[in-house]
Amino acid sequence: LVPVVTTGSPVGLKNKGLLNIAKKRLAVKAAPEALPAAITVKVDDLDVGDSILVRDLDVIENVTFVDAERVGVLSIIKAK
Repeated sequence: LVPVVTTGSPVGLKNKGLLNIAKKRLAVKAAPEALPAAITVKVDDLDVGDSILVRDLDVIENVTFVDAERVGVLSIIKAK
């Protein structure tokens, strides 16, 4: 399992949203030398209601995600 690391500050936080990280780690298939230390996700442009799915992640050479493409990784949810 490889940790998910976010970079940036989502626009949605200023609009009273909360960053919800559904998958803190992702399962991947890769040769030991190709295994990434982390999966970095840029979140600057995310607003309330936006989400990142596995299919939205940047492709990493020689690495395959095990989770289905439609699995949610993180989202900006409306604060209660």
